[in-house]
Amino acid sequence: RDVERSRGLGDVYKRQRNPWSSSLRFGVTPSSNVNGGSSKDSGIMLLGPFGLGLSVFSEDAKALSGLAVSAGGNTSYRLAASNTAATFLTASADIRTYALSQSAKEQAPNVSGRDYSDATLAFGVRHRQILRAGAQPTDFSLKTGRTWYGGDPYTHFAEGSVAQSFTIDSDNRLSASLSARRSVSLTDDEPVSTVSLNTRWQRNLQNNDRLSFGIDLKRAKSDTPDSDYTAISYSANYDFADSFAGMRFGFGLNAETRDYGATRYHIIPREDQSIALSMSVEFTNLEFYGFRPVMNARIKRDQSNVDRFDRDYGSLGFDLRSSF
Repeated sequence: RDVERSRGLGDVYKRQRNPWSSSLRFGVTPSSNVNGGSSKDSGIMLLGPFGLGLSVFSEDAKALSGLAVSAGGNTSYRLAASNTAATFLTASADIRTYALSQSAKEQAPNVSGRDYSDATLAFGVRHRQILRAGAQPTDFSLKTGRTWYGGDPYTHFAEGSVAQSFTIDSDNRLSASLSARRSVSLTDDEPVSTVSLNTRWQRNLQNNDRLSFGIDLKRAKSDTPDSDYTAISYSANYDFADSFAGMRFGFGLNAETRDYGATRYHIIPREDQSIALSMSVEFTNLEFYGFRPVMNARIKRDQSNVDRFDRDYGSLGFDLRSSF
C-alpha cells in the first residue's frame, strides 16, 4: 500500500501486463442448520384471526442438518489506468446447494437440499482513485444482478458503494464504507431498500499479528414484515502472522441486534439478538495447482422474542481458494 501511495496506482497497475484478475473458491461445509430452521419444536405464534396460540412447527420449519457445497468466483477487467486512478469491469457468481443428512431426510421427507439452494450472478464497474496526494485510494462501485432460491428466480438488485481507508501510522488503519442496495422480489414480497455503514479499525502488532474491531449499521426498509429492520453489529478478529505446524490461525467474534417494525408471526415488534464465534485455519504447507485449503469452523446462536426465530447453527468445513 505504501508503494501505491508513492508511485501512484497507474505505475502499479501498468506493471501488471494482464488486465484480467480472477479468483475462485470452493467449499464443503457440514452444517447443523442448512434451512435456517427454528431450534424449538413449538412456540407462541399469531394464528390468523384467532390471535395468539401455541403453534407446533412443521418438521421442515425446524433445523435440518446436512452438507453445504459451494462454488464461486470473481473476475475483473482493467479498462483504464493512470497515475492516480484505475477503472475495472467486474463480474461475480456464487452458487450453494445442500445434501440433507439421513436424519434430516427422515425428519422432513417431503423436502430436499435443493429446495434451500441459492445462487447469485452480478455485473458491475469499479473505480479507484487517489483524491489527494498522500491519501489511500477511494473505491467507488456499482453493480446489478439477480439471485435464485431453490432453483427459481428470487430477486434482482442494484447496489452502489463507496469505501475509504485512512492510515493513522505504520501500525494502525481505519476504514469505512457506505453502501445502498435496492432489491426487488420476483415473488410476492415488496421491494427492500437497504443502507449500510461499515467501519473497521485494524492494528498490526509488534509480532506482526493483526487485531481488528468493527461496528456495522444497517437500515432495511420494506412493506414486507420481517424485511423491515434496523441492525447494529460489533465484531472483533485476531489473525496470527506466523504458522504453527503448517497452520495459520484466525479467530473472530460477532454480536448483532436487530429491531423489526413488525412480524407476520406475532402481534409484538420482533427483536433478535445473535452471537457468533468463528475460527479459520489456513494450511500453509499444502497447495494443489495454486489452490490452498482453509478450514472454517463457526457456531452461532440467534435469540428472538418470537419463538420461530430462535436458531442454532454449527458448521465445520473446508474451502479451496486461489488468485491468479
